Amino acid sequence: MGVINQPFHHKDQDGSRWRGQCFWGVSCDGLNLCSLPKPKPGPGPDLSVVLSSSEKPSVKDALSRVCCPDKLMFASGAGFKILCVIQGLADVYVLSEGSTFKWDSCSPHALLRAMGGGVVDLREALESGLTRAELTYHRANSGVTGADCWANAGGLVAYRDKAQLSKVIEALRGKI
Repeated sequence: MGVINQPFHHKDQDGSRWRGQCFWGVSCDGLNLCSLPKPKPGPGPDLSVVLSSSEKPSVKDALSRVCCPDKLMFASGAGFKILCVIQGLADVYVLSEGSTFKWDSCSPHALLRAMGGGVVDLREALESGLTRAELTYHRANSGVTGADCWANAGGLVAYRDKAQLSKVIEALRGKI
């Protein structure tokens, strides 16, 4: 189960105050419920990817080969980028570094699971395939201390559609 609050979703009618929006999702034992409908696929086969402007050049280059230049988008904040995937503003979010933590991904992961998608460990997906790469939250990382015990150390990919995830993993394999 996950709940996301987007605090600055829109201004009220007189423009004096911001209003938030809340999203939720549950995925448990075959039950999948979400406050949002699964976004319809965009027109055409082009893949859209959101990532950080500070992402590695090799990642940007590899992804630019599977999506048009205007479909490679940049934004700040891991939670916001995953929300872009949930809302259908992007098909996939890629992060190659271990710069996020389990608390950044657990709530949106539940929403994506409820929509038929998910969040995978990028390094694990590249090395071992997609069947074992889904992020987990019940075990601390070994060999590190403090908050790093709960880092998404292998990077991550958030997605709504497994075929799009496969396309991204293939584009990145051997490039990073």
